Amino acid sequence: MREVADNQIKGGLSTEALSSYPAMINAECAQFFTKDLKLDMSNPGPKTVEIFKTMSSLIILTAARTLQGKEVRQSMDGKFAERMHHLDGGFTPLNFLFPNLPLPSYKRRDKAQKEMSDFYVNIMKKRDEGESEVSHPYPSTIKRSEVIVFETASRRVGGDIRSEREADR
Repeated sequence: MREVADNQIKGGLSTEALSSYPAMINAECAQFFTKDLKLDMSNPGPKTVEIFKTMSSLIILTAARTLQGKEVRQSMDGKFAERMHHLDGGFTPLNFLFPNLPLPSYKRRDKAQKEMSDFYVNIMKKRDEGESEVSHPYPSTIKRSEVIVFETASRRVGGDIRSEREADR
C-alpha cells in the first residue's frame, strides 16, 4: 500500500503533471471569481469579502482540481472549505487531552469528518464500479480497494468516529 501511495504522489508531482497545473489553476480562479464571487468585466467590483475564508476556498478548490482531478472538483460544493475548517478547528491540544468532551467544535468536527468521508467513499465506489471517468493520471489509481485512510480524526479512543478498519477489528 505504501508503494501505491508513493507512486501516486510521484505521478502528481512529476514535471509533466506540474506543467499542466497553471492552466488548471487559471481556469479554476476564473471560474471562482465569476461564479462564486460574481465578478466579471461587466461587474468588476469593488467587492468586500472575508479574505481568509475566500482564499481558503480558492486554495482548496485549486488543489482539488490539480491534485485530485476534475471529477473530485466537480463533486465539491460550497461547503467543502467550511468542512475543512471544522476539521481543523477540532484538532487542538485540548482534543488530545480530553478527546470526548461534548464541545461544539468537536461536534462540528465529527459531522464534517463524516460528510467528507462519505464524499470520498462515494467517489471511490464510483471508480471501483467503473461509473466514474477519471480525468487525471494522479488520482486514477486511487480506488476504494487501495486507499490509505487518513485516520487522524478517527483515532479518538471511545469516541463516536471510528474508521472502517477499527470497526472491522
